Amino acid sequence: MSIGASLRFSQPSLAPAQSQDQEGRWRSTPPLLGNSASAGQRQCQIPSASQLVLLAVPGLLLALPCPAGDAPGFIVRTRLEPAAGVAVGQPATLVVDVFTDQFFTSGIELPALNVPGAVIRLSDDRPPHISDTIRGANWVGIEHKYTITPIVAADLALPAFEISARIGPQRQSLTATTKPLDLHVVAPPGAEGAFVTHDLALQQTTDADLSALKVGDAFMRTIAATARGTPAMFIPDVVLGNTAGLMAYPQAPVLADSAPGTPVVGHRTFAVNYVVQQPGDFVLPAIDVRWWDLDTHKTVDARIPAVRIHAIAAPAAPLAFALPTEQPVAAAPRKTSWRKGLRYTGVGSAVVIGLWWLAQRWRRWFRDTAYAFAPTSSAATPFRVSCIQAVAVCAAARKLRCRPRAVPMAG
Repeated sequence: MSIGASLRFSQPSLAPAQSQDQEGRWRSTPPLLGNSASAGQRQCQIPSASQLVLLAVPGLLLALPCPAGDAPGFIVRTRLEPAAGVAVGQPATLVVDVFTDQFFTSGIELPALNVPGAVIRLSDDRPPHISDTIRGANWVGIEHKYTITPIVAADLALPAFEISARIGPQRQSLTATTKPLDLHVVAPPGAEGAFVTHDLALQQTTDADLSALKVGDAFMRTIAATARGTPAMFIPDVVLGNTAGLMAYPQAPVLADSAPGTPVVGHRTFAVNYVVQQPGDFVLPAIDVRWWDLDTHKTVDARIPAVRIHAIAAPAAPLAFALPTEQPVAAAPRKTSWRKGLRYTGVGSAVVIGLWWLAQRWRRWFRDTAYAFAPTSSAATPFRVSCIQAVAVCAAARKLRCRPRAVPMAG
């Protein structure tokens, strides 16, 4: 093939080429897209428009979004129990069922509800798992509960609220809105102003013998109220009052409710500490509580009996930290030792004898010196003798000061 060979362009054929193998059988050969050279010629084949469309279809299919049927389902259902309504102070339950056709990958987010005229609390117990058949398929879900306790005799409008959850392997966040509900709240006839419950039990206890008290003693009066079907926060307060001669110290009420998942039972305990201020007989007044029985639809009057107390004067007691009286302490006899006295006597005698001996020697030396320098004339007067003695003393002192010191010889 020479350098100047000519090039021929032709349209490619979509029909497969046929060739005969060594055994004489015909086989199909796919058309070539590209350059071909035969008998000294080069041939370039360009794909047609239909081929380009066939190559682009798979890419377009991959780029399309997933159909709506693959998105996870999310449904929320709500209902009230009991649906007919409740009386004032009686709890109702708002049940919230959340379903999905796949699975939950996180906890369900529930809001805190606030409705005027009621106390709403989300249940603290573990929510159970539920299932249901929806649209011919099995859906799984979780059930949550709100406890609604009305405090006024009026219908309560529960607004719609949103619930969010993450569903499926992609952890897709979905949100659903509930439907608004109405709770019918009534006050039974004849129960106006009374505490409404299914049953109310009152119990009174004291922690001391009230017939043997003294002034200054203290004791506690405790009243426990138990209401079946009513939370503890709705049990009314008990007024214990004051009594002359007793100092009262009331304590804050203690509230306790039954465990989650069990029938509602409220317990409220009232306690007052009393201190006896004076001797005498005292009476703690009785307590009356009126309540409405939802089972018998009647008014019930509960009564706590009065408490009688007898106190006497406290005996005089000595001071707990009285100071002891000081008793005169006799002087200890002085012990004398004859050995110590003998020792002091000997030392004193030695000192006296030494001073006397020194005085004698000093006197004798002065006398000898005066006679040594005195003239032989008998006309010597005492004044002259004193002068001579003074000169002698000065000469002796000078002689002592000017005495030559021994100088060691160099070895």
